[in-house]
Amino acid sequence: MRRNGGIAVTFHRLVSERYFDEMTHSSLRWVQDVAKSSGKHCGAVRMSDDPVGPVPVTQMLMLRPGAVVPRHANDCHVVEVIVIGSIELDGGEVLTVGDVMVAKPGEYHGPRIAGPEGALVAGFYTDINAPVTFSEEMVSLDARITAGQSGS
Repeated sequence: MRRNGGIAVTFHRLVSERYFDEMTHSSLRWVQDVAKSSGKHCGAVRMSDDPVGPVPVTQMLMLRPGAVVPRHANDCHVVEVIVIGSIELDGGEVLTVGDVMVAKPGEYHGPRIAGPEGALVAGFYTDINAPVTFSEEMVSLDARITAGQSGS
């Protein structure tokens, strides 16, 4: 915790090599592990000290150029803001810095593909522990890849 004009605040600088680790609450290390398993980097800030009930979280997600976030549905409200770079949505629409995507619980979104410069996305989740469901298309694609098949 650092003091800024007598007010206690915590802040994390993007230029820090430990940016994502510094911001991530110990109870949310699993979020980083999930991101790392798919070649992404993230940090997650817990927005409640309540040990029971939903866990609202702000997540900073760094996507390398061309990285894909598969089609899925979160069982909570999600708001994402493009901070750096761009994201291409299914259908070709491109979101750039300052653009906002909103998804209601159970509403499928994606796939999303990071633009040529990659992207840093701030995501706000009403409950990071809420279940995530991947689309049937994604499950089917995963099954084909696992079986060594490609294409349709």
